Amino acid sequence: SHAAKALAAAASPSHGSKSAAAAAAANKVAIRQRRPPPAFWPTMRYLLPLAKPKLLALLALAVARTAVANRLARVQGYMFRAAFLRQVPLFARDFAENVFLCLVAAGIESTAARVASSVARDWRASLTERIHDSYFDGMTYYKLAAVDRSHGIANPEARICEDVPRLADGAAALAREAVEALVDAAFFSRELRSYSGTHRYTLAILAYIFGA
Repeated sequence: SHAAKALAAAASPSHGSKSAAAAAAANKVAIRQRRPPPAFWPTMRYLLPLAKPKLLALLALAVARTAVANRLARVQGYMFRAAFLRQVPLFARDFAENVFLCLVAAGIESTAARVASSVARDWRASLTERIHDSYFDGMTYYKLAAVDRSHGIANPEARICEDVPRLADGAAALAREAVEALVDAAFFSRELRSYSGTHRYTLAILAYIFGA
């Protein structure tokens, strides 16, 4: 009977291909239904309040960074003008201020990186503790490892050790870059408004900063 069924399937390839296509489509639908929804934004809504003081510190550092960078650009312009006009005392003063501002900018950048790293550590600890609470509750670790394979969760221990630090580091870097982008957008919008007398270019500079 098995041989007869095999011969019948071979004799009707179109029917077999249709059944295989239907089975593949049903499998895709089942996988799509089993797939959990994206959890990035719910995770960020959980993480952001935990680091509010350090995010405010990042905001203050971003404001200081932008102010120092703006002053540094002006001083460098003054320095090159003094060099072109051969005004040695003015050039020496501008050069000294340029060196000082470069040191200040380096310190701000290092401090911001350290604060962002601290935010990542706090988020990693909080996420790991929360995941462990669920992982060891109700023998979830056993169900994931031996019983429940419907969601395709392989090597949960490795995911906790690898994915959580990766998420925390990436989210902290994203938060720092977003804060700096907001400050840069506000600064450049104000400067464009003072130069052009209109907010016509504000949307353009916002689109450029956030797009970049």
